[in-house]
Amino acid sequence: MNIKSLLKIIFAVYLSWFLFSVEVFSQELNFKMHELMVIGDDEYAPDEYLFVAPQQISTDSQNNIYVRDVVSTRGFMSKEILKFSQEGKYLATIGRAGQGPGEFSRILCFCVNSEDELVIYDEINRRITRYNSANNEFIVAKQPADFYFLPKYLFPFTKTSYLIVNSIKEKLNKKLFHIFSKDFSERLEMFGESEQIWNMSEPFMKRRSKWGALNICMVDSTKIAAVSQYYEGEICLLEKNNNTWVTKNVIGKKPEYRSFKEIPRSKIKSKKYRNKRIISYGDQGKVLSFMIQNQSIGIFKFKDKFIIHFILLSTKNHEVILGIDLFNIHGKYIGFQNLKIYKKNPIYRTKILWKDEKNCFFMTEEIDGIPVIKKFELVR
Repeated sequence: MNIKSLLKIIFAVYLSWFLFSVEVFSQELNFKMHELMVIGDDEYAPDEYLFVAPQQISTDSQNNIYVRDVVSTRGFMSKEILKFSQEGKYLATIGRAGQGPGEFSRILCFCVNSEDELVIYDEINRRITRYNSANNEFIVAKQPADFYFLPKYLFPFTKTSYLIVNSIKEKLNKKLFHIFSKDFSERLEMFGESEQIWNMSEPFMKRRSKWGALNICMVDSTKIAAVSQYYEGEICLLEKNNNTWVTKNVIGKKPEYRSFKEIPRSKIKSKKYRNKRIISYGDQGKVLSFMIQNQSIGIFKFKDKFIIHFILLSTKNHEVILGIDLFNIHGKYIGFQNLKIYKKNPIYRTKILWKDEKNCFFMTEEIDGIPVIKKFELVR
């Protein structure tokens, strides 16, 4: 084979690879939101179809939908879980207010395990309850007496264990991630430092970290993606290697603004900050207020090949973009895409709460001031 023929072959191979790469890249970042269903958009519907502020969604093996709504935005207290069919038809209310069996005072989080049981944590009653819908039975799990439970998330980890993402209590719990046995009687493992996710040199971030202000994606039993809800341009990957959890930060879309901005208390009610997401708290006798400008609203494993991160980003045009950061399963950054532009500030009102086994997403959003749940898929 002469040199000229060899160069033609090399060029042809390179061109094929290049075109394939461009095609894959463009396909992966050419998504559109295809709406499949809306629950709660009819203000004249029965009460079971109307929401205050949905906080968590999960689905079971039959694609039934479970929603943790709140009874009031003051305190964000949940005392029950609503069950809908996959078509959005109301089926049942699980739990009620109280302290007895099957009663709850403040549900912080729940999950659906591989047996289609609901596993529910009640903060005020300080207990984890398993609910089996087949026989309508509530079973209270025995918890370790030496562990301070204030979980932000509760996930089935393996068939015989659960992952609890705990809020930070400096004198009691300094680790974020805790793996428990199936009956919650034994803590098997703990790992993850708050400094790996939040910039703890910032007083605002340090304070919000104690409230568990983060989003979590359990990629598998050896890999977890985590990101602060106050998005600064990177996510954290935790991966188990030789029985040790190691972390690395992965850079994503760089926002135009910082995630929060301190504002004078005297100007909170001014037109400039109307309808903005404002967080206030006391510090050494003063009240500090911060406007949230960027927010992580959900991170998920996507089509078994990617990690997809949904973010709300403020722009210089006084708009808010709903966009996605896309990474491969190992954390390599692929790119960013705008999905939607909001003229009115959606921060805090819009969240992506769940992704089911069919790669359909569930989000909460407001339509004319009414909170609804939307099911959508990303299509190309």
